[in-house]
Amino acid sequence: MATSPIAAGDKIVVASVRGVVTVIQADDKLKILAKNSFSEKIFATPAIAQNKIYLRTIGHLYALGE
Repeated sequence: MATSPIAAGDKIVVASVRGVVTVIQADDKLKILAKNSFSEKIFATPAIAQNKIYLRTIGHLYALGE
C-alpha cells in the first residue's frame, strides 16, 4: 500500500510508507525542495486545507503550515 502524491500550486507532495515526505517543485525540471523523515510509517495520503498540509503517520496527526 502506498500513498498518492498531491499537488498544491506548482509543488508536489509525496509521502512514502517509510515515513519520508518529499516536496518537489514542478517546473521545466523537477527540483526537490524538502525531504523530511517523520520516523513513523505513513499509509494515508496527505491532505491540504486552509494553507496547511495534514499528515497522518501510524501514531500522530500533524498540521503543517501557518
